[in-house]
Amino acid sequence: MTRTRTVITGAGARWALGTGAGVAAALALLADDAVSAGVGIGLTAVLAVLLLLPRVRPVVEANGDSIAAFAGDFKQRLLSGRYRTVTAFADNYPLTGVSRSTAYSAIGGARLPTAATTSKLLSTVLGADDDEITAWLARRAALEQPSGAAGTGQPVRMVRLRNAALAVVLAAAASAAFAVTLWRVAHPAAVAPRVCTPRADLRPHQVTAHVANTQGQGTYARLTPTEDCHTGFLPETDDITVACQDLRGPVITDVYRGVIRHWPVWDKLGSGAYISDLYTDLPKSTQPALVDGLPACQPG
Repeated sequence: MTRTRTVITGAGARWALGTGAGVAAALALLADDAVSAGVGIGLTAVLAVLLLLPRVRPVVEANGDSIAAFAGDFKQRLLSGRYRTVTAFADNYPLTGVSRSTAYSAIGGARLPTAATTSKLLSTVLGADDDEITAWLARRAALEQPSGAAGTGQPVRMVRLRNAALAVVLAAAASAAFAVTLWRVAHPAAVAPRVCTPRADLRPHQVTAHVANTQGQGTYARLTPTEDCHTGFLPETDDITVACQDLRGPVITDVYRGVIRHWPVWDKLGSGAYISDLYTDLPKSTQPALVDGLPACQPG
């Protein structure tokens, strides 16, 4: 099921939008409090944008989703692992198996990435499991243009503004949202962040190691191997203490000593957080195994 979002335009609307923008600008200049100023600024910006857009084609969406939203979420997910910038993995063809231009196109929002590109980036950059990759591919498939829409030769209708009051209502709603955003920025304590506080592991035998094999990018520690809630950032060469090892965690795929490894081992730190064993300098064999006398981590 698809729906369309339309942008209302028209010659008569431009006069109303221009007048509204002028009034909103005056409100912003004469306001004696931050909220009123924010409303005026937001209203001015929204009306100005509508005034400068002569025509816009409807944007086809699938169940409220869009290609732009898919690309934004996809980029955010890829950067939730150990890579903090797109450049860090986009230039690494031996890791991803896709070109730089393909990687940037996948998160650009102009078009959908292919199913193969989506799978490769999720598995190599993020180390996503099959269930997550399947979910992303299903979302991508829902956004593909229906087969009957192509080749019909029918132009997409342009929607014009016939009621200037409608533009004012939409702009007022947008300015109200903008004012709420300003208030939240001014009162950050009102928005409670997600808390990820691990419980320290105090067992006496712990092995000292270092963060390694991150190509200078560092890595994030997690609350558990399966929970993607970051507890802190660990830079390259940072000292760590390892209390135990989980040999059956989520598989991380990365290049280790010139070879692509699919490694399921996770190390529990003395802080109680976990990091992938692939990003430590602890010894690694060809198969997952406990090293340096470390015990296996117990569930829970």
